[in-house]
Amino acid sequence: MALLALASACAPTTPQPPASIVLVTIDTLRADRLGCYGYFRDTSPHIDRFAEEAVLFESAVTPMATTLPAHVSVMTSSHPLRHGVQENYAHFHPPEAGDELQTFAQMVSRAGYRTAGFVSAAVLRAESGIAAGFEHYDEPSGVMRKATATTDAVLAWLEEPPTEPFFLWIHYWDPHLPYSPPPEYGAMFDESEPAFLEYLEQNGFADQDTFHQVWGNRFPDLRVTEINNSYDAEIRYTDAELGRVLDRLEELGLDQTAAIAILSDHGEGLGQHNWIDHGEIYNEQIKVPLILRFPKDLRRERNLEGTRIRSVVSTVDLIPMLAQQLNLPLSERDLRQFEGGDRLGESNSRNFAFSERVHRNREWIPGKKYALTGDEWKYHHFADWPDQLYHVATDPWESNDVMERNPDQAEDFKSRLDRILRARGAQGPALRKLGDLSEETSADLEALGYTK
Repeated sequence: MALLALASACAPTTPQPPASIVLVTIDTLRADRLGCYGYFRDTSPHIDRFAEEAVLFESAVTPMATTLPAHVSVMTSSHPLRHGVQENYAHFHPPEAGDELQTFAQMVSRAGYRTAGFVSAAVLRAESGIAAGFEHYDEPSGVMRKATATTDAVLAWLEEPPTEPFFLWIHYWDPHLPYSPPPEYGAMFDESEPAFLEYLEQNGFADQDTFHQVWGNRFPDLRVTEINNSYDAEIRYTDAELGRVLDRLEELGLDQTAAIAILSDHGEGLGQHNWIDHGEIYNEQIKVPLILRFPKDLRRERNLEGTRIRSVVSTVDLIPMLAQQLNLPLSERDLRQFEGGDRLGESNSRNFAFSERVHRNREWIPGKKYALTGDEWKYHHFADWPDQLYHVATDPWESNDVMERNPDQAEDFKSRLDRILRARGAQGPALRKLGDLSEETSADLEALGYTK
């Protein structure tokens, strides 16, 4: 009920017609590799322009650096410990009416919205359960598809958009391994550029010898500079394709009347902490972009244009922010489901964001890890070795463990984490699991680099 009261208090004073909602998730996109987050390379001109009229969250954290669990968390405003999807193989039954958790698409469908989803990789295929609530769901026939193909499908749907308010989800895959940008984008950046090499050195990226010792068996011919250069090129390519969608929304006038959110499910290691991809709890893998642009009248009425929020938020906060700021006609039950909240008021800030990492049946990677990320401190809890504490206000890339020098701070975080694990462990998973996946989906997930 507290959430309902907050929604009423935060609702605009002028009645607003139902706003359409566009959600864009860009897989494996680190926040710090976008211009609007301070990156020196021109990787994101369209996103940067979009951010000028939006709310940009400078410290947004994903609950898990794994694609399906992270997307389920966004769509249900709940953490993996609650919803139970903790890996890309943990596909679930689509929630039904009366189930404990519902997806946002199901919620707004009941409120009269039309719904459409366009995804770019097999990990988010409808078989995963993530398509619950979407009346139109467009997915690749194979392992993945390039951003151009996904944009083409979205633009075809937007040729005759619904007259009713709609919820449109667009997912791009391209900044994910293996990086293969179109040649014209790969040629945009020079991996020997002095400023680029200095960036890698100053921010703790592995040198080539160290990288080869750790990853030589899997990537014998890749260089750290090449990996990072190709990653930036993939972002620039995805940005261009997203720009085509943003242009079409402007043609339809939806840039003035719709709420549009751009975020990522997780980041990418790229050689920091001797890690190339994702799945861990370091900042380069759990810090993500989160940029939210409201309808023109609302953002100007509430001073939500060109705004930057410095305090930490979680991606589970996105749907509650949309629900409250847009005054969506959701049920009391829907609102009670949210583990996130509206973070657009000073009194509504969170103390920390919770993240986790679980790998099953991988002997070469130790087991469960948890993190609490605050504005100043970050706490790591490991099942298999001593915990760590970082002063991320001065050490954003977690290079200096200060646990021994700050025992009181560490003990406070440990107590908070223990309470979270006890409470969420007692709840149990809220989404019912499927049995075996289809052979096609299992093969496609293995082709994407995911193994049981």
